[in-house]
Amino acid sequence: MDDFGFGLGLEESEIQEMVARFDDPRIGIHTLTEFLYCPRAGLVSHEQQHEDQGEDRPPIYLDYLPQYDLTQMAAAWDERFRKLLISGATMALVPFTLLLGSWWLVPVLIWECLLGIWTFKLGRDLWRLALQIRLAEKAHAWKPDPTSHNEQSVDWWQLLKAGFVSHQYLEPLQESVWQLSGKPWRVLAYENMRIPVFRYHQYSGQLYPQHRARMAAYCRLIERTTGARSPYGIILLGNTFQGTTIPNSQDNQQRFQQGVFAFRKMVRELKRERQIPEAPPPGMCFHCPLGQPRVFRKGYTETYQAKKPLPPTLVRGRDRRRYHSACGDRFCWLPPHEKARDKKRTSKWFGLFGK
Repeated sequence: MDDFGFGLGLEESEIQEMVARFDDPRIGIHTLTEFLYCPRAGLVSHEQQHEDQGEDRPPIYLDYLPQYDLTQMAAAWDERFRKLLISGATMALVPFTLLLGSWWLVPVLIWECLLGIWTFKLGRDLWRLALQIRLAEKAHAWKPDPTSHNEQSVDWWQLLKAGFVSHQYLEPLQESVWQLSGKPWRVLAYENMRIPVFRYHQYSGQLYPQHRARMAAYCRLIERTTGARSPYGIILLGNTFQGTTIPNSQDNQQRFQQGVFAFRKMVRELKRERQIPEAPPPGMCFHCPLGQPRVFRKGYTETYQAKKPLPPTLVRGRDRRRYHSACGDRFCWLPPHEKARDKKRTSKWFGLFGK
């Protein structure tokens, strides 16, 4: 039996319950994090088999610029600079086509406008990349103390200057004793250490217990699957290069292990009794994406359980369209999400329950 966890607040019988049985499903670290925030969110994530990307709801970028790899940033700068030269030369030559006749005036003006927009975008990208490259090159080498039990502020470029090498895993790490799986956003390698990195896009000034449990889970996965030391993890805060270490301490391991125990217990009880977790306090649903109302489109937006679509729990909005949510469909209720509770707004997303 796996002895990892004794002395961290769990009884021996509870540790035994955490060991996966032959019919226990694998627990994703993303799912475990959702469960620690809200059991209903964890169950929905588990049943829909949400994959761990090492990020919390990453934003959608319409134009991709590399930000965390200096080699990729330099290559992107060179590529856009070549395009800028070509665009500038084309804009200078296009007016000479007017010598072919005045009827070319309108197409030429349209073409010049389009080239101007594209050239402006290339120039903006070059400026942003130049600033980021300069920031990376000016960074001073610094690495956290791996023996510290305190959270330490870190800078991404300082870590790379200190000799950490960034790796991106293509497949999730999988641990067989507790049936855990997860994939950090990046893993930093330094000597015999492997440091998991998580990007917290929605950071608003505070970290919560589920984030610390998540990093402890990543550390366990890395140590059990690679044999390397993982004394801490790193959370990058917002869309910046700054972050903080999360020590792989007994307190954080206890949060993680208690979460595994509680989640495993919930899943086993659901198999026997079909009882569902109680609804969380309303404030927890306010920003949860699983409770966010979306327009119902049959055949496209259904919520699935065991690969079968669930009957939607629908509500008609002020725009007369029908809305539902993943959490609402799974538990047959109307989650008090901010986009459903705001009675002052009347757009298609807001004021769904207003009169």
